[in-house]
Amino acid sequence: MVDPGTGLPLAEMRMNVAKGADGRPVELPSSTSYQAIGWTDERPEPPARRD
Repeated sequence: MVDPGTGLPLAEMRMNVAKGADGRPVELPSSTSYQAIGWTDERPEPPARRD
């Protein structure tokens, strides 16, 4: 989904297909919504360390 005024993405939608327990195909929808998109001067935090 794209904001027609700015051309920036508002959300991403995907459809994956997997096999269910009975072997039949099952559609698995997923989506990501964006609150804000743009450039920043802030430095990102490194990911949490896993031991």
